[in-house]
Amino acid sequence: MAQPSKNIFTEFSARFSKFTPYRLHRLLYKLTGGAFGNKMPGGNLNVLLLTSTGRKSGIQRTHPLMYYQDGADFVIVASNSGADKPPLWYLNLKSCPEATVQVRDMTEAVVAREASEEERARLWLILTKEQPIFKSYETFTDRTMPVIILHPR
Repeated sequence: MAQPSKNIFTEFSARFSKFTPYRLHRLLYKLTGGAFGNKMPGGNLNVLLLTSTGRKSGIQRTHPLMYYQDGADFVIVASNSGADKPPLWYLNLKSCPEATVQVRDMTEAVVAREASEEERARLWLILTKEQPIFKSYETFTDRTMPVIILHPR
C-alpha cells in the first residue's frame, strides 16, 4: 500500500501552531517584565521563566512554568501536561542543576533539586489545590510527576 504524501504546508502548520503560543507567551513575558503572562487561567499559581542548560547541546533554553513560592524557594512540577515522558527541561536540570528564573522583572540564579517523598507529599497537596489542572494531569499517565525545588544561589 502506498504511503500518503506529506504536505509540507500541513506539517509546517502543525509544528508552528504547537509551539507558537508557547513562544509568544515567553516573548511577551520577557518584553513586559512579566506584566503579561504572569498568571495562568484556572488556578492561583503564577508563572516564572526557567532558563536551563541543555544536557546534550549546552544551549540555554527558557520555559514558562507555573510555580509555587515556598519561603525563598520556587516550586515547579515536571508535569509535561500529563505526558508519559518528563519534560526535557527536567532532564536538563537533572544533568545540570544550576539555572536562572525570571519572576516578573526580577532574575535570580537557582539550584534545582527534586523534592524528597515527604516534601513532595506536602507540596503536592498545595500545588493541586492552587492549580487543579495538576490533579487532572495525574489521570493521564502512570508516571509520578516530579516536584522540583529551585533554591536561590
